[in-house]
Amino acid sequence: MRENMKWIMVIVAVVLACGVALSFNPVISAEEMMTVDPDDLFMDYTDNEDSFVLFPGTMEMQEGNSPHGALVTILVNDVALASIEAGNDVFDYESHIVKKNYTPDGELAAYTDMIKIEGYDPIRGDWYWVKYDADGTVSTAEDGTILAGETFKVMAEEKESGCIACHSAVSDTDWVFSPF
Repeated sequence: MRENMKWIMVIVAVVLACGVALSFNPVISAEEMMTVDPDDLFMDYTDNEDSFVLFPGTMEMQEGNSPHGALVTILVNDVALASIEAGNDVFDYESHIVKKNYTPDGELAAYTDMIKIEGYDPIRGDWYWVKYDADGTVSTAEDGTILAGETFKVMAEEKESGCIACHSAVSDTDWVFSPF
C-alpha cells in the first residue's frame, strides 16, 4: 500500500511539474489547438487587431471571390508578415491570416481565419481553419456543425467543399492564394 502511494505521489508531482512548465509556453501546441475554443482565437485577433497589417500587395476592401464575399480585406500578424518579407516558401508557425469578408455594399459579413500550428495537420500545411460570423461567433453549417478545425479536415477527407478543399489547389504555395 505504501509503495503504491509513493508511485501516486510521483505521478502527481510529474503531472503538476509538466502542467506548470506548459503553462508558461505562449505557443499553442497542436494538441491544445485541437481542443481550443475557436472563440478564444477570435478574441486573440480582436485583442491584437491593431498589430495586424494588410497582406502585402493587397488593399482594403478589394474585390473578393466566392465564398469570401464581394469585397475582402486580408490582414496578417507580425509572424506571417515576417515570413512574407523574408521570401519564405512557407509561412512560419504562429502565422495568422484574417480575411474580412464584406457584402457588395461594404457591410462586414464574416471573418475567415487561417492559423499555422506546428503539428496540427501536416498533410495540409498545419493550418487551422475557422469561419466567424460578423459578430465574432463561430459560423455553423446548416446542420449546426461548427465551421472550424476538425470539421474542415473531415470535409476535405470526404472531398466536400470547404476551406481545405478549395485551398488544396494552392498547396504548392503553402495553401495560400495570395502570392508571397
